[in-house]
Amino acid sequence: MILALVLLLVTSTASALEYPAGWGQPGDVAVSGDFDGDGLQDPAVYRPSTGQWWILRSKDGTTCVATWGGQQGDVLVPGHWLSTTGALDLGVYRPSTGQWFVRASPC
Repeated sequence: MILALVLLLVTSTASALEYPAGWGQPGDVAVSGDFDGDGLQDPAVYRPSTGQWWILRSKDGTTCVATWGGQQGDVLVPGHWLSTTGALDLGVYRPSTGQWFVRASPC
């Protein structure tokens, strides 16, 4: 079983910790990248049981949920596959079939 809990460290300066916050639930896979195209890393988790990507958008603090992937053994490969906005696109590699699946960033 994969256990993912992303610990967010929210700061007002580079050296001052304000508070930690949990993101994700047991079984989630931690993912990070700029999914909203603002130049900052967005904490995210992938939930294999549902094929959902839960992305906490850094530009406005909202949550973006997208379903993509979801088969046992899928490997997450977010990258700049389709989008020209600077946001990472969702990608899944399926080793069992050798197939790649990509989706433009939903955020």
